[in-house]
Amino acid sequence: CLAGARCGGGLSFDGLDDYIPTTLPASTFSSAITLETWVKPATVWSTNKMVFETTTGTGWGLGGGWTASKWGFYLNLDGAWQYSGVSVSNITTDWHHLVGTYDSNGGANNLKLYVDGILEASATKTGSITGTGNLQLGRNGTGAIYLSGLVDEVRAYNRALTQAEITALWNEGHGTEALQGYYISTTSTTSTTSTSTSTSTSTSTSTTTSTTSSTSSTTSSTSSSTSTSTSTSTSSSTSST
Repeated sequence: CLAGARCGGGLSFDGLDDYIPTTLPASTFSSAITLETWVKPATVWSTNKMVFETTTGTGWGLGGGWTASKWGFYLNLDGAWQYSGVSVSNITTDWHHLVGTYDSNGGANNLKLYVDGILEASATKTGSITGTGNLQLGRNGTGAIYLSGLVDEVRAYNRALTQAEITALWNEGHGTEALQGYYISTTSTTSTTSTSTSTSTSTSTSTTTSTTSSTSSTTSSTSSSTSTSTSTSTSSSTSST
């Protein structure tokens, strides 16, 4: 294990131009969302460092540093930014488990931030999740600020996980393989394994397996389909000044 890690590996982001784009659109999420990750900052962040963001910077953010040395979670709801509030605990250079959840029908304190399995901030908010572009990892919006550190086991759900589910994920730790990414909906799961290296050019290789099944509340699934694809992409990036 790496020093301070619960176990194993992760993907390194250099804070200069490393990030991972995805094809998951912000419009996937409307009434509920969970963003989950393990992260090990290279330094104690004092400016916005996002594990999750959208390519246009208009949908959501999970990470830390917009309040110096604190974790945070925010969403764009009906066109206005809404915040969970900042964490009780400070950002450190150890591994941490971050989860942000929102459920528009969740009642009081329905926008939540969990750190290492503990609910550390919450706020009562209303509205639909809005935003444009696609989900990306390690970069703010169009690229003014990049994350520095290690990231592992990123997951996005189209529902708000419960405290019990988040505690179970925290207890699992994270794996020894390269970065694992998952989008998990009520009917399908897509998983991605990625590796990335960069100086002025970012290169990512991903293998994606998508499984979709239909179920009812009282019977087993009656149909399913599975597809597997492998792709490699290279893109250049230039930091804004």
